[in-house]
Amino acid sequence: MDVFQTNVKQPRCTLLESNFHNNGAYCKLKEWMDLHAKNYGFYLAYTDLPMRKGFKYEPWHYSYKPLSSKYLKAYKQLNIEQILKNDNLIGSKSFTEGFITKYTRENILDINPELL
Repeated sequence: MDVFQTNVKQPRCTLLESNFHNNGAYCKLKEWMDLHAKNYGFYLAYTDLPMRKGFKYEPWHYSYKPLSSKYLKAYKQLNIEQILKNDNLIGSKSFTEGFITKYTRENILDINPELL
């Protein structure tokens, strides 16, 4: 889920990294979340770890671990390639085994290690 602060002057573009750091509109919220979010089960999903691939750093995007860990476990059991073939979705032929493997590794599983 995306988290931002509503009781401050809203910047023109809400979900920009600069709004959550230094003197950005939501920096106080970000500081609080960094200190307390885990106490409530929320973890930053897309971290700024230097070697991470996939979706870029999003300081506003949190995952609720008590639910997301169950969803991720269920997702890992799926055969996405077979599902796409069975459902015969338009464009599904473009999703090769290699593409699905790489996408899963870099985008689905290259999240905050505390969520895995």
